[in-house]
Amino acid sequence: MTLGAVLQKVIGSYLTCKLYDLTYDFRMRFRHFCMNWRQGGSSLKTDLPFKRIGSSNYHVFFGYYDFSPLNFVNDKCLALRVAGKNTPPTANEIAEVGYYNLGVGVSDFVKIGETRSWCWQQGCRLQWFPGLGGNEDDHVLYNTRQRGVGSVIQNIKTFEIVKKFSRPVYACDSRNHYAYSLDFGRLHRLRPGYGYASELELSRDEKCPHDNGIWRIDLRTGEEVLLFSIKELASISPLPGMEGADHYINHILVNPSGTRFLFIHLWTSHGEKFGRMFTADCNGENIHLVMNSGHASHYCWDGDDVLFCYSDLPQSGMHVHRFRDKSDSVDAVLVDLVKEDCHMSISPTHDLMLIDSYPTPERVQSVAICSMKPERRVDIAGFYTPSHFTGEVRCDLHPRWSRNGLKVSVDAVYKGKRSIYIFDVTGFIREQKFYGK
Repeated sequence: MTLGAVLQKVIGSYLTCKLYDLTYDFRMRFRHFCMNWRQGGSSLKTDLPFKRIGSSNYHVFFGYYDFSPLNFVNDKCLALRVAGKNTPPTANEIAEVGYYNLGVGVSDFVKIGETRSWCWQQGCRLQWFPGLGGNEDDHVLYNTRQRGVGSVIQNIKTFEIVKKFSRPVYACDSRNHYAYSLDFGRLHRLRPGYGYASELELSRDEKCPHDNGIWRIDLRTGEEVLLFSIKELASISPLPGMEGADHYINHILVNPSGTRFLFIHLWTSHGEKFGRMFTADCNGENIHLVMNSGHASHYCWDGDDVLFCYSDLPQSGMHVHRFRDKSDSVDAVLVDLVKEDCHMSISPTHDLMLIDSYPTPERVQSVAICSMKPERRVDIAGFYTPSHFTGEVRCDLHPRWSRNGLKVSVDAVYKGKRSIYIFDVTGFIREQKFYGK
């Protein structure tokens, strides 16, 4: 084949790919136009009362779904504010840390600090931190990397940093006695979008390190203890494909009373990601392998002894499964109502499950509430998400209950920027009569 023929073939292939990209983008825009037209010009479809907090100049978001940005009386909402584009954050990119007052009128952002320890999916693990005196919503905890500090507790009224810890925090117990930490640098490399570019990775040259795992931080004294290593976890009932794989940990969640916590042990092999769920006592003892199929996704606690996880099990397939901790008890739930992976959480009343969805081909994501008994699903909101919010920079909805179960908050896109939506579900839950009352 002559050089001219080769060039012609290469250029032809390139133009074909570009044409496909352009036509795909046109199809997506046309679908959005049609959906917008049907919905009266809005990228949100809902019948619920809601409040949107955001900015035309900033991305405003919270992060993950495992705790609520709303304070105890639902009049303040924690948030991060980022002025940059929708691109993966660099090690020096700053996110502003603060909150919005949710009173009548325009909600103004109250900035309390800055952080370089953040990502689009999990934020900076910003959370309310009661128990230090004063009102329950006077203090917050969040991750920030500066001068040997990995996380801080700050008074939002005086802006005083009242405590500093050397490691970033993933999760705290409800009594705020202990926090749990992992290697956010390793997480950033092996699961882009979930860790921090600002965090130096420990044990980078080791695929299954013995000195890297889950640390417990005593929030009263600052003492740090490595509870168990990644190498120890990999040695428990190992699966084929683990040997020679890169291992890491993600997704720590403490049960309501603070006695046990769950986490996901993950590994990548030949470009594929696998995971399995463990639980352990708060001191790292009594480790229990909840499921070992290699396919564990999103999760939540229901009380101290029951867990839900979207997972693949040999006996039932890929569904939401209900597990009883420290036992072999498991059953599939909501089989006919939830047919894809979702972020899930149980209401404070323990009878409703809040879920979301990933974008459809038309780029629509939904939020739904399911009753557990009888099993029933009602979609409460749908969002259009532009096609460039994908991969590491996607905007998952990550729906979150308020502490009293009367409001639901989500992260979603509005006019090209992330915003936080807060829905009032009080009337909806009453009017739906989930329980036949």
